[in-house]
Amino acid sequence: MRLQAHNVVSVKLGFNILSPIPTGTTEPGIPAELRRVGIVSFRQEFSDILRGVLNVNATYGYNLEDPVGTAVSIFIAENPDKLIYTVSKNSKAAKTAINYTQETKNWAINNTKLIKDYPTASWAFAPRVGEYDPSVIYFLEAIDFIPEKQNVFDDDNSAFRTYLTDIAAVRDRQKYFDVDRKVQELLNDPNNFQRNNALYRKDLLEKATNMKKNIMTGNLALSESLLNSEWTTRQTLSSRFNNFNTMINDVETQEALSKGNNEIVLANSKKMVALAQRMILVFEDTKIRSQFNSEETLEKILREGTANLENLASTNLT
Repeated sequence: MRLQAHNVVSVKLGFNILSPIPTGTTEPGIPAELRRVGIVSFRQEFSDILRGVLNVNATYGYNLEDPVGTAVSIFIAENPDKLIYTVSKNSKAAKTAINYTQETKNWAINNTKLIKDYPTASWAFAPRVGEYDPSVIYFLEAIDFIPEKQNVFDDDNSAFRTYLTDIAAVRDRQKYFDVDRKVQELLNDPNNFQRNNALYRKDLLEKATNMKKNIMTGNLALSESLLNSEWTTRQTLSSRFNNFNTMINDVETQEALSKGNNEIVLANSKKMVALAQRMILVFEDTKIRSQFNSEETLEKILREGTANLENLASTNLT
């Protein structure tokens, strides 16, 4: 749906129209503003469709109020996974994206056993993996930036898509619940003199609700995970965590990752797992939860622990 909306907006920008028009040029063009961000032209398939729609419209008395919109609809129906314009592959950003996918693909070819043994967790060590998320993949494929032989996101590596989708869901899950945490901080802050103002509280809660809706709209995997029970989500995340811990302590894994920057990543991964295990022990300790101000204590541990994990992650070089 977002790709289709993107196509509609792109065409209206390309034709410089803010509202439907009855006629138009049969030679679609790209204004300088769009060329500056790398857009070269509309796809030939769309140009052909548009030309046909405009010719038919002229023949039958201009009965279509929005021939451009009609052409876009036809293109989308025939090409649901493609962008309506082409992007230069000679730009710096394009070359970077293409090189990144090639590097990741080569890693996958050279680490087939590791991927077979740990289909999801192994991708944490793939080069450039932090550069991708599901929307980036979709966009790269939609503009034909990834040659078929270099496509590390194809059906043969469906586990990689799953990995990236899961990571995106976990990341946005944190953002989702951080919204509620921030609201509670503001409403419980004794220095916030507006916290007892009914209009202020109403506005704050409405903004929080909208922010959470936006986060969910941008990540379908998050939406699905939030529909699961808290116990199911916890068990799923725990299983993935344990699988990752097993992998980084596997002798064969350590041998496979003994070259290049992976040594640094492996060492940091062990530190991060140990830190996370200590945090989990504290969170699961019922005695701590029954103490006075336990919520503030646990919130502080979460905040400091997350900061330490992020510092470790930032030292990884892949």
